[in-house]
Amino acid sequence: MSHSTNNFLKVVEQDGATVLEALAAVEADCPEAVAVDYRYTERSLTYSDLARIRRSIAVNLRDDGLPIGARVAVYTTQSFVSVKAMAGIWTAGMVYSPINPAYRTDLLAYQLNDLQAEAIIVDKSLLSELEAVRGQLLAVPRVYLIDGDGSDGSDSTFTTSDYDVLESPVARDPQVEVGFDTPANIIYTSGTTGPAKGVLQSHRWMNQYSWLRRSLHTSEDVVYCDLPMYHVGGAMFNVVAAWWVGATVSLWDKFSTTEFWKRVAHSGATSATLVDVMVPWVSGGEPSPADRNNTLRLVHMQPLPLFHQEFCARFGINIATAGFGQTESGMSLNVVVCESEDWVEGVPTATLETLKEVGVPVLPAAAVTGRGFMGAAAPFVEVEVHNERDEVCAPDEVGELVIRSKAPAILLDEYINKPDASASALRNQWFHSGDAASRGADGYFRFVDRMSGRLRVKGENISSYHVEEMLTKHEQVQVAAVIAVPSVEGEEDDIAAYIQGGDVDVDAIRKYCEETMPKFMRPRYITVIDEIPRTPTNKIEKYKLRAQFEYSVN
Repeated sequence: MSHSTNNFLKVVEQDGATVLEALAAVEADCPEAVAVDYRYTERSLTYSDLARIRRSIAVNLRDDGLPIGARVAVYTTQSFVSVKAMAGIWTAGMVYSPINPAYRTDLLAYQLNDLQAEAIIVDKSLLSELEAVRGQLLAVPRVYLIDGDGSDGSDSTFTTSDYDVLESPVARDPQVEVGFDTPANIIYTSGTTGPAKGVLQSHRWMNQYSWLRRSLHTSEDVVYCDLPMYHVGGAMFNVVAAWWVGATVSLWDKFSTTEFWKRVAHSGATSATLVDVMVPWVSGGEPSPADRNNTLRLVHMQPLPLFHQEFCARFGINIATAGFGQTESGMSLNVVVCESEDWVEGVPTATLETLKEVGVPVLPAAAVTGRGFMGAAAPFVEVEVHNERDEVCAPDEVGELVIRSKAPAILLDEYINKPDASASALRNQWFHSGDAASRGADGYFRFVDRMSGRLRVKGENISSYHVEEMLTKHEQVQVAAVIAVPSVEGEEDDIAAYIQGGDVDVDAIRKYCEETMPKFMRPRYITVIDEIPRTPTNKIEKYKLRAQFEYSVN
């Protein structure tokens, strides 16, 4: 290991190599501090409570026969249960494997079969969804029912227990060694030419992903979180970062435009994450001097909007952070934007020196202009822009963003069950992000576009393949092609679907989508055409569909 690698590892691991190490220190130093404040039910957990619960879950999972390394799925709408479960799963040396609770039918069956989870923690209200796919499952997981009301599950085809049993007190510690390279999570991201892929992440992955965010926080902060626990943004960027420094998580099950600022006031939140369309949504209404009367001092915005200065000035935000965050590569690009003269207020003094030492750009707001600004490489990775031959692009030339780690277990371990996809993504010793970017003469990276069939809708990564697959299961659809088109709101995507069929009833297709797809996956636009354009080798020419869409809009 090189001297420089030793230096950056000291930086990112000075407060613990894993979140469990960090939690143990916080639990010992400030046991009565609030770890989670769940505002829906006015329930909260102190760090002492969290220590007891995570150890109980770990021991009880082991006593139920689950081995170290087992994959435990979590399928719930309740973020409060998710945060407790994931802490317990990690403490047991097992793998947290969340499932989007909007998934039903084939989407649910696919993920369960791909995971091969040995247990699943599930809302009682969602048990019927599991029962509906029981016949499609290759293996049958043990089921822990949330809000099971003591039911023995005798009417279920699964072996069931109450989730509350997992939290029941235990008299011993789990005695499990968890290292930086221990598998921690399997998080699903969109596929491009195939189904969604399960990304296997280590405990060091969580360390690097949360590093800059937690570096700008102290135990006095309240981190607002309304992102779901099946996303890295909610579970790791917000919750893990807060726990690492002993801060409080103000936890909500879902985002609300109308309630956002009320929730900030109610919780005294000092930090929040706003993803794409959330920024204009919470900016609604006529500007007023009273907009600055809130407790937020730091906001992470992904992507960083062109109007970040106006937003931060209006709402009195001192610091904006941005970068390039991804399920596979973590937070590999970073920038800290000083949005006010008081931006250092609340930032640990040691952090300022560390950021300078490791090269994280700390820039005045006026210097951060142009669309897609992502900053510079984080200290634990190398980042370049490559052409199709994996050669470095010239300054300002658009190519694919590629990332290489400086130490083991920084990036994804693999795509589970997909060795070809793993090898392709990690070819030539670089992780290929699938995103187009450029690097300016100033050394800073800028996002340009997605290069593949991935779509990003309201913070959700979606596989065009999956949407097409679902559409073609309708009896009227012969062929379906899905493309990303500019969103009506924000800087992400809407979905346009082109359908080739005989007698196609668009209203019937929309009804089918409502019945089988989560809301974020449903096409906004559905167009029936005589024939979907194809190449001589029978590949769909989506660029022609994009041109057709642009023509129809114009």
